[in-house]
Amino acid sequence: TSTAQPLLFAVQVALTRALAAEGLLPAMVIGHSVGEVAAALAAGAVSPDQALRIIHWRSRCQEQLRGLGTMAVLMLGRDEAEAALAEAGLDGVVVAAVNSPVCVTVSGPSGQIEALLKLAKQRRVAAQRVGVDYPFHSPLAAPIEAPLRAALADTVAAEGRIPFISAVTGAVLPGADLDAGYWWRNIRQPVDFAAAARTALELGAGIFVEIGPRPVLTGHLRDIAKAAEREAAILPTLDNKTAEDGQDPVERTVLQVLLRGGAVDRRPLFGDRPAGRRLALPHYPWQRRDLRQAPTPERIDLSLAKPAHPLLGARHSEGSPEWHGLLDPELLPYLADHKVAGEVVVPGAALLEMAAAAGRQWSGAEAVEVEDFDILQALVIA
Repeated sequence: TSTAQPLLFAVQVALTRALAAEGLLPAMVIGHSVGEVAAALAAGAVSPDQALRIIHWRSRCQEQLRGLGTMAVLMLGRDEAEAALAEAGLDGVVVAAVNSPVCVTVSGPSGQIEALLKLAKQRRVAAQRVGVDYPFHSPLAAPIEAPLRAALADTVAAEGRIPFISAVTGAVLPGADLDAGYWWRNIRQPVDFAAAARTALELGAGIFVEIGPRPVLTGHLRDIAKAAEREAAILPTLDNKTAEDGQDPVERTVLQVLLRGGAVDRRPLFGDRPAGRRLALPHYPWQRRDLRQAPTPERIDLSLAKPAHPLLGARHSEGSPEWHGLLDPELLPYLADHKVAGEVVVPGAALLEMAAAAGRQWSGAEAVEVEDFDILQALVIA
């Protein structure tokens, strides 16, 4: 922890500054546990010197907790997890982080965490031990409260440039509140990342960019947005795929935000636009010649005419058993009547009708028979 947390902080600060240099600045920030230090710096609530002092003493004090316990992830909501812990009598295990409405992280003594994992397996609850030897965000952290508060006693935060959404309180927090007491609560209290992300959605956040060496929160953010019935783009920055294909992850992230309508300063990408200056384009003598080729059986129908079948669409070409169509609940309202868990799913009868229509068009027969009809995967319409 005394090594990993400062390194993670360094990666997050460097990545935030690199994105800013390319024109991408945050409208608001959230941090998950240790990520709140870099988030506070990005918000302007603490200075670089203060952020370095916070991450130094935070990680140094927490190193004393090594060997006292461990953590695990449970695919349960907070209320369900706390009920399961109470029922099992595991009073030393607490919810350490609410990652999403369906996922929590728990922390406590290693023996009780192992007992919890066995219980979860018996009840067929997805669970996994976290590879750390520290009981973060649990009562076992109590011995480091006094030294941490003393080391950070002179921390004086500022108001900040943009909203800092606290994962301790789940709400926007004034920068002036980020004193030594807050950074102790950042270590001891559970991380309510789900509440903080909901607050960001309520404030109008439509694009989330995860700042870190690998994406670990993107799935949680999707679950939070889905539960809140909000549309949001969730974008990672660094991952193994980027390292393999040689892409510049900073440029890729900026362009992804730009493509999704996010606010990006375009000058680093395209330069300054000349003021009051227009360029006259030259006139071209068009030679109007018809270069249309004679039709063949392999031709592709690109016409915008009404498709032959409302579900199946239009046949791609005469020589191919392939059809192209657009399934859209706005164009075909009756599709929206068939929903499973709130998602529009194309019913089996519609798939069967499409297969029969394809058979009629392919064979030229008025009636066809469909046999061995298997639906291998549901067709969900976003």
